[in-house]
Amino acid sequence: MLYLLLFAHFLSSFLQLTEQFLPVTHAGQPLTEKLLFLSQNPL
Repeated sequence: MLYLLLFAHFLSSFLQLTEQFLPVTHAGQPLTEKLLFLSQNPL
């Protein structure tokens, strides 16, 4: 159970660092929502 909390904390901090360097989409959505959308709807 503890490793799940550590993984979630690492993932959230990593996404925050990534969104600082990568711009948000034109619609103003965060990068994570765009990635979730692309993963659910592959080209």
